[in-house]
Amino acid sequence: MAKSFNLTERQVLILKTVTDETASERMSAARVAKKIGYSVTTVGREIAILEDLGILEYTHQRYSLTEDFKNEKFYSDTTKNNLALVAAIKGLLVQYKDTPLYDKVEKLIYQLEPVVVAGSGILNSRITVAPQMKFIVNNQNWNKVFKAIQNNQKLCFNYDAPKKNSKAKRIIYPYQMLLDDGSVYVFGHSEYQNLDLLYLLNSMKNIVVMDETFSLPEDFDFASRCGGGRLGAFRGWKVENFKIEFYGYGRTWIKNHDIAEDQTIIEDSDKEDKTVVTFSSSQRNKILNQILGFGRNACPLAPETLVTDWKNEIRAMSRML
Repeated sequence: MAKSFNLTERQVLILKTVTDETASERMSAARVAKKIGYSVTTVGREIAILEDLGILEYTHQRYSLTEDFKNEKFYSDTTKNNLALVAAIKGLLVQYKDTPLYDKVEKLIYQLEPVVVAGSGILNSRITVAPQMKFIVNNQNWNKVFKAIQNNQKLCFNYDAPKKNSKAKRIIYPYQMLLDDGSVYVFGHSEYQNLDLLYLLNSMKNIVVMDETFSLPEDFDFASRCGGGRLGAFRGWKVENFKIEFYGYGRTWIKNHDIAEDQTIIEDSDKEDKTVVTFSSSQRNKILNQILGFGRNACPLAPETLVTDWKNEIRAMSRML
């Protein structure tokens, strides 16, 4: 029944407030106005409209939904449009379920769209995100790095990763925490190597938040270091020009995804079963993995170093048969 009404954001907020079963006080128009930050006159006018619509009634010194609307969920037009966005955010957050991020972002969503988050049947069953891999995050590491980032404090730690000296002490200026396909990375400046590097959060051991602080540079954002590439937490040292042919389902996929800022798609004029994509990026390793994931439906043409790496990887895989 509620779907027949075009409720405003303010009216939905009032409905949420006056029918809040956890509220200890009885909700008069004055108390509602104080709680949501509108004038008593405005709230009174909106409540009168809701009463005229037969949605609200005033009984036992408080407002409540009328019998016809007891089991309804109310959405403003704006909230309806945001359902898919909220569902996507909550679905992707599953990858970080046990981190401090999950609770904080869920609370933020609730503040922005309280009706949507509060157990919406539409959100839970009809608009959702496919099951996501869950990444086990070291919360102790998360809390230390997050504290250092907030206060621009240096971090000292050991790094336990393949082909790395796990006993060596590393000191970095942490710029950002990057969330990428379930993993968490720390992007920062290495004091010893004098380079900006990525570190996997879970591989950072014996983290110490130092008292010493650093000045955050203006160009600290990781996105500015990818040469226009949009393939997650990887950066190279050189921007290269790429050219890739896609076939089969790869053609449909690439037409619906921008993997770089300057991506250009060309349909081959001689063959209808081939799509050529050109772009620039500094994320060559990520691009190689992406192409390999398409199997026979993608083939790199340039740069030559990418073509060579692709061929070598295929040869190595064939030897495993």
